[in-house]
Amino acid sequence: MRVPVAYILLSYIFSILVIENKLIPKEFILTIFVGISLLSILVLLKFNKIRLFIIFYIVCLINLYYQYELYNIPTKKWFPKREVNVTLRLYKINTYNNNFFYESRIINIDNNKEFLLNKFVLLKLNQDQNYKNFNEIVIIKGLLHYEYKNGYETIFIDRFTILKNQKSFRIISKITDSIRTYIENIFQVSSHIDSNLIGFQKAIFLGNSKSISKSSYDNFKFSGTLHLFAVSGLHIGFIYIIFKKLISFLLIRGILSEIIITFILIIYLYIVEHPPSAVRAVLMIFLWQLSVIFFKKKNPISTLLLSCFIALIVDPRLLNNIGFQLSYTVVLSILIFTKKINDNDERKSSFKSLFIVSYAAFCGSFLLILDYFQMIVPGSILINTILFPSVFIIIITIFINLIINLSFLNYIIFFNYKIIIFITNKFSLEGVTYFKFDEQILLNNTLHLLYPITFFYYFSRFNTLMPKYLTFIFIPFILFIIFFLFFN
Repeated sequence: MRVPVAYILLSYIFSILVIENKLIPKEFILTIFVGISLLSILVLLKFNKIRLFIIFYIVCLINLYYQYELYNIPTKKWFPKREVNVTLRLYKINTYNNNFFYESRIINIDNNKEFLLNKFVLLKLNQDQNYKNFNEIVIIKGLLHYEYKNGYETIFIDRFTILKNQKSFRIISKITDSIRTYIENIFQVSSHIDSNLIGFQKAIFLGNSKSISKSSYDNFKFSGTLHLFAVSGLHIGFIYIIFKKLISFLLIRGILSEIIITFILIIYLYIVEHPPSAVRAVLMIFLWQLSVIFFKKKNPISTLLLSCFIALIVDPRLLNNIGFQLSYTVVLSILIFTKKINDNDERKSSFKSLFIVSYAAFCGSFLLILDYFQMIVPGSILINTILFPSVFIIIITIFINLIINLSFLNYIIFFNYKIIIFITNKFSLEGVTYFKFDEQILLNNTLHLLYPITFFYYFSRFNTLMPKYLTFIFIPFILFIIFFLFFN
């Protein structure tokens, strides 16, 4: 990716953070945007080399202006809390004043509140509720109230009760529901081997972590392997490779092959209810396909940043989503580590490569894990390295089983499942492989983003200050300590 495009992404992220954190009064946003646009036009006329950058940045500002309805400055009024029945699309988990909320869009509400249609509303999560992106339609009852800050209006519904879940009746939903039912029926066959195997397969293939027991959930959490149940680049990559091989075997190649695979990946996204990590992976593969077909170039970091940029253009609010943040910080760290360490390194091995990936993922995620889950799991570096072959075999075998449905394949899945359970049990030792913190640790969302940006900037500019391996051992932890101690 050319430097100006990387700069525009950072500028765009900064603009989102200003709006999301309500740092500038809404009344001044229009003035600032007009001023920046006029300044940009002047620069546009004088400097040809950054013309594309300026045009894109102006378009981004216009996008944010309409996405956040900055033209609508509400009049601050006092409203008593009113009980309402409202139909919402549960959208994602977000944070506000260091609390967790469902961010939802209103699609139907009581007759006297039609002016709130299509507005975003926050539903406060209780501590005993699981943090999950539902992306489904629900009817709830609760107390409606408003808060104002710097010209921004935030709508809340307190003490809500879900009255009814509604399914979307779109054609694609019917297709994906049928496919999901078929998959679950195939998984059901494995119940005669071990009743827990059904829930495990649903979790690892469909991202449904609710299907596993509380004890198993905690076991995976404390071993740092809970990410296996978040459909991510690992799953999307496996699907891409499998269908790439199958389609090539059918002598379908070139653009047609990529179109078919992209369609399959999109269907899978709907089946797993498109979590941010999976969306990021599909976007990356799609952009990778385009770059190879049209430009014959391969640059993973550029592809990652561009996919981030596109996702935030479509929905700037994703920036504060934990799944989105984890996905991009982890993958960025992996790409930086593997590129810097593997360059000119002739002594490559499978175990070493897996260890580097696992270590990089830990470095990219542990600030977020500490903030959201009050724990650090250094043991996950070794555990994930050891478990990767078993995870690979399970996912590949599940795919094959879904296609040809042979009962003996369940025994292969079961054997590797037992390996995973054994290792996560034996290597989850509090005070040794993981460390829990009883005191609530709350960091501003901005720090989650500044950490990987600083991380990336250091390795881009100052990577020669110390020997290569010492750099990758000490720099992530030095940056972590700086961010945690000085900004907590």
